[in-house]
Amino acid sequence: MLTAYGEAAYDHAMSTLGPLDVDRTFVRAMNDGDVETIMSLYREETIFVQEPGSDPARGLATLREITERFLAYNPTLTVQLKQFVQAGDIALVSVRWSLAGTDADGAAVLIEGTDANVLRQTASGTWFTLIDNPFHEEYLDL
Repeated sequence: MLTAYGEAAYDHAMSTLGPLDVDRTFVRAMNDGDVETIMSLYREETIFVQEPGSDPARGLATLREITERFLAYNPTLTVQLKQFVQAGDIALVSVRWSLAGTDADGAAVLIEGTDANVLRQTASGTWFTLIDNPFHEEYLDL
């Protein structure tokens, strides 16, 4: 976790991982309810597209709020890799995902989509999510 070891130690550990490991780490952290690990995969410039056509969420504080809303479902997240393309320090990862959990009233929650993540590698070798677009397959009415 970022808070336990500090950013430099985390960056060193993540620099040995590839872009697909970012998604694997995200899934594991979501299923463990580990908001700190999830947040360590984002940077201040990361954007999160909450729904097609909406203004993306920006900033770590906002991303934390969104993440905590998902974690409140005590979710089980599963993913299936659809596509992976890498060009140097940029990667596109697309996964089909399903999040199952329960809401505050105990009702079952099931949210599904196809995610398109754009990842960037920093100069230190660390990969992070630059764009998180969990509903990219939805259509805009242009």
